[in-house]
Amino acid sequence: MDTTRARDIKDPELLNQVGEDWKVLFFACNAFLEDYKFYCKTLKKLLKTMKPKLPVPAYRQDCLLAMEMLQGTFLEALEFIQPTKDNMYRSLERYHDDIEEFSLQVRIDYATKAYGAVSRDLSIIIDAMFERMNILAKKQEQLTRIWDDINGSFVQTCLHEMMAGQEEELKEWWYDTVLSTYGEHIKVTHKTNLGVQLDPAVSRPPLKRHIPSEIVSFIYSFADVETCVALREVNTQWYSIFQHLDSFLKSKMNNRNPWMVPGDGDLKTWQDVALVFVRRLESEKWVENDRIDNVEATSNGRPKKTVVGKKLKFGKKLPPTFTSMTDSSACESLVCEHMHILSGPAGDEFLMDPWTLQSRQHPEEYEFVSQNSEETVIKLQGVEITIPSFVFRQRIILDISFHLGRSTVYVHLHGGGCLIMSRDKPHYGHALTILEPYSAYDAGDVSVSKQTDGYHLANIANQSLVKYTSSTSAAPVACYNGIVWLNLREMKCLVPTFIDLSTPGKVYYRADRIITDTELMENRCSQGSKSRDAAQFLVGMTARGLDVVDLVEGTVTAVSRHYGKPDQALCFVGFNQGQFQAWCMHHKDSHLTRERILAENGVEDDHED
Repeated sequence: MDTTRARDIKDPELLNQVGEDWKVLFFACNAFLEDYKFYCKTLKKLLKTMKPKLPVPAYRQDCLLAMEMLQGTFLEALEFIQPTKDNMYRSLERYHDDIEEFSLQVRIDYATKAYGAVSRDLSIIIDAMFERMNILAKKQEQLTRIWDDINGSFVQTCLHEMMAGQEEELKEWWYDTVLSTYGEHIKVTHKTNLGVQLDPAVSRPPLKRHIPSEIVSFIYSFADVETCVALREVNTQWYSIFQHLDSFLKSKMNNRNPWMVPGDGDLKTWQDVALVFVRRLESEKWVENDRIDNVEATSNGRPKKTVVGKKLKFGKKLPPTFTSMTDSSACESLVCEHMHILSGPAGDEFLMDPWTLQSRQHPEEYEFVSQNSEETVIKLQGVEITIPSFVFRQRIILDISFHLGRSTVYVHLHGGGCLIMSRDKPHYGHALTILEPYSAYDAGDVSVSKQTDGYHLANIANQSLVKYTSSTSAAPVACYNGIVWLNLREMKCLVPTFIDLSTPGKVYYRADRIITDTELMENRCSQGSKSRDAAQFLVGMTARGLDVVDLVEGTVTAVSRHYGKPDQALCFVGFNQGQFQAWCMHHKDSHLTRERILAENGVEDDHED
């Protein structure tokens, strides 16, 4: 190709040369894309031939033999199709790079010097190049998704679908014997490995000289947390009194880290909280970092596993023995125990209970309990909330004014501000008041606000907002065992962190506990319910279903719809009599459910399927 720059380009012959060169590359690329299309069709047909077909009724031995044959055939097929897939991917990359290089050459050698009709025609060619590069990039993503889907869900989907038409007894045996094993690694951990022995079984020096307990308590009251932990080792008297310093330690910890509290994971007492906090500060594994989004995330060596959900068909209920990891307090994230439907010109929203199939409008209407000139008490979902009466008289409350989080109550005010209260003390006298526009979400029991200068956490006890990190891309998404987990979405990882308010601006993180290969969005994930013993799990929406992150074990499990089904699927995850279980309502069934719910509530469906 002529790359002369000696004069401005107005010669159509030069344009023709560019056009001819592009035509050769364009048709070669198109021919390859046809080969790629044929490869995908052939791959689909090949996989279809591998699906087992059982007699109806079948016996247990039939099922086991079919599974053995499927697994063997699948492994043999992978050896054949993987090299072809790798070649396809490399070819997609090569054509993309060739077009990118050619477009850059055209822009440098011709486009900047061309004018008139030649310039316009060159722009058309360059636009066509960019369009073709976008197509090739999307095909690379598509091929990666296809391959991940085959490896992750094809065999499991076959093992689910081969039970079609079989007797219920055989289906139950098959699930308990085979299918449940794919999720057996997901279980509640009762010893969560804090890295600290909370009550060391070592002897302490006996009491040699009596000091009045009042004096010991007085010394403790003026000591910082680190000194309190050190003094507990002086002798048995100091240790014994340390075990009764609940109010002192609560106050001290609230000033250092108000989100480390008893009842979270293995932290049973304020003594546990203080000890763990100090040991983490002393540990070399916890490193200070004032730019948390610059941390280096390396794989923890635990591969991401896949669990294909059991089909939840239209009109079918979840079993009464199944308990969801998440509860109704997670409804704002849509990762909860309900099915949510939004429709109608007025934006009507409904939710359905999958155990009963009953639906209701969301959010629920609150009811007045009492009102006087000073205070108004309303009740919402069984929680009585006290707010000043003037907000009603001055019409400060919005139409949808109350939201119940897991441990927080939000009262949204006109203009964007809000009152944030604890569910334990839902009274405006104990509320944190935010007057400027404020948007918040819950990370477990913690209220989080993203602002221009970073992420802030609510300290309701002190009625204040505390800046947690200056990063605007490291979103807090969970809090467990006194650790706030930050989601670095671009890096696809979760980082365990804590802070010490005595050293503002510093965030401590632990590199060896970073969890990688996550696909979470902070507004579409929810921490498991503490009351259901599932707080160690973080559940987030993905294109194919859900990701379940075990914050204790550091594992990530993709819960997927069945292979070959559309991505729009609704999944429920939890435990059935102590055993992990995942359910999946595919797009067709969820669409039928949506139509039924809207019809029951007298709302016209304006949704385009």
